[in-house]
Amino acid sequence: MGMKQAWKRCPRVHAIFLLVCFTFMLYSNLADPMARSLVVCDEPLNASIFTGSSRCGDRLLVIERGQELVAGAKVVRLGVTVASATALGVVADVRGRKAFLMIYLIAMLASVLCNACTVSLEPTEAWFGFMAAAAFAGFFSV
Repeated sequence: MGMKQAWKRCPRVHAIFLLVCFTFMLYSNLADPMARSLVVCDEPLNASIFTGSSRCGDRLLVIERGQELVAGAKVVRLGVTVASATALGVVADVRGRKAFLMIYLIAMLASVLCNACTVSLEPTEAWFGFMAAAAFAGFFSV
């Protein structure tokens, strides 16, 4: 069966799959710059040097703290992936593919919303929002 026949057979499933792939790609590409934008320090901004954060003028500090935040988020994401792979395997066996897909899509939506809300939080609270988004993103890998 070719792609054209497969698309005609179940277009909603393919549309959801494309949405999930796009969201995962977007999350993967935006995590690093977003983490750097959350860094705060006392050094004033210099207009001629781009640091990656609108709240810190030390470029090396922004890179270091941003990378620490991304590394912590990856640990959280991998931990959730290990736990959710087991749990969602049971859900898929007991409840079926539809329940599995609904949990997956709800987690994806929660991750996107956490990332969107993190931008408007104070820097001390943004860490929690970033980690919560990473936790929900752990479902993406299942």
